[in-house]
This record gives sequence, C-alpha cells and structure tokens, in this order.
Amino acid sequence: MVNLNNIKWEIIYTDTFDREAPPSVEIEGIGFEISLYCLWQSTLFEGITDKGIKSFSNFHVIYPDHIELLKETYNMNMQNSIMIKVTGKNPELWLLRVYVYGRQEKIDNNQSYVDDGELILKLIASYHYNLLTTDSKKEKSIESTSGKILELVRKSKSSEELIKALKSLASFNY
Repeated sequence: MVNLNNIKWEIIYTDTFDREAPPSVEIEGIGFEISLYCLWQSTLFEGITDKGIKSFSNFHVIYPDHIELLKETYNMNMQNSIMIKVTGKNPELWLLRVYVYGRQEKIDNNQSYVDDGELILKLIASYHYNLLTTDSKKEKSIESTSGKILELVRKSKSSEELIKALKSLASFNY
C-alpha cells in the first residue's frame, strides 16, 4: 500500500459572498490524514456560524501532485482534481462545532477547543481517512464519506458518545 504521509495538500478557501474573489490557499502541508484534520478544523471554525448557519467561507482540500496515485490506489470517484469537501446538513455541522469549540462565539479569530475538542477532530480525521482508504474494491464517493461522519454525529447523544463511537472506527486510539 502507498504511504500517504508524504502527500502534499492544500486547503483552498473560497469566499461565497464575494464571487469575484479568486479561491486562495488557506493552509498547506504534507500528509493525507492531517489534511483531513485541517479541513474539518477550518470548516467547523469558519464554515459554519455559532448559530448553525453556513457562513460565506467554504473550504476543500486538494492534492495537486497526487491525483492519479489516489485515484488508482484507493479507487476514489473523482474527476479532474481531488477535493474532499465537508458536506452535510447544518444541524450536524453545528452540533459537531459545539462539541469541538463549545457554544461561545469566536473572539479575535482565536480557536479555543473545549476539553475534548482536539481529540474529536483527530478521531474524525482518522475515521475519515479510514473511510477513504479502506476497501479499495468498492468505489467511494468523496461526499458520502463526510456524510457518514455527520450521520454518526447525528446519532450521538453527547460528545462522549461520539468519542466512543469514533474510537471504535478510527485507525488508532488516543
């Protein structure tokens, strides 16, 4: 199996309010799983408001130098580029945002996790990684993987229950 720890990625920010503004690279780095962590982190922090309304900030992650490798190795259903975009209903995204950041509004754009917020993000990234990279015989839709995560959020009655479920599905335990 291909080592995904060396894959270059970019989180792309799009301002959906100012349609004239070109997309820009928000964050970049190396490693497939950390790209998923950063995608969820950016989307939950800036992509949805503390009132559960989708904001004008939109994020997706691309792997500019590794498109064919990921398509062939993991049988991912993609067109010309690889984008993993967090999709789903706003109530689940809002609840996940509350689990990670709490109910407080952002102050001075500083991210402040609740006690288990960072753990939840790590477990989500790990589970998302598993969804995308396991069972290579089955063609996967990128959108359906984030939908499965949000369905798990919807079914969980608390952040503790979500953590327990994610620990059983993630590739490692914290």
